[in-house]
Amino acid sequence: MSLMIGSARELNVSISEITSFYRENWPRKIALANEDFYKWQFINTPNNNNDECCVAVQDGNVIAVMGLNERSFSFDDLILYGAELTTWIVHSEKRNLGLGPKMIDYLKDKYSVLFGMGISPQALPIYLRKDFKYIKSIPRFIYPINDNVIEKFGIYTPLAKK
Repeated sequence: MSLMIGSARELNVSISEITSFYRENWPRKIALANEDFYKWQFINTPNNNNDECCVAVQDGNVIAVMGLNERSFSFDDLILYGAELTTWIVHSEKRNLGLGPKMIDYLKDKYSVLFGMGISPQALPIYLRKDFKYIKSIPRFIYPINDNVIEKFGIYTPLAKK
């Protein structure tokens, strides 16, 4: 049984294979089962031009997918190559066989920064074993194009306008 882990682009896995996998294996209806939504979410984004989602393929069949959006991260004066991880699913018959840690190892070798939010209780121990840090909340920075329009919705200091 040959196991390969890589990006959908690297392994030549089609969008239809991935969306079918989500449709058949996610426990409820999910938008990622729709090819147009999948393209919007992962491919037609400002930072992505290719399908870089992490997939595991065994004997020609998709057995796991981790949605992924590449991002650059600013740290001090450095720009680091990284990714936001989302919607990870492993086929029910392939769980607890070490596939998750292998996928994370692949991603850690490829990117300098990785982060995910909304991690399920089942996946959290895998992340922690792979040296991820759990942060209760991640600050978000928003850049309003026209701050006059949003002024009436909140209170902020003059520093916020800078």
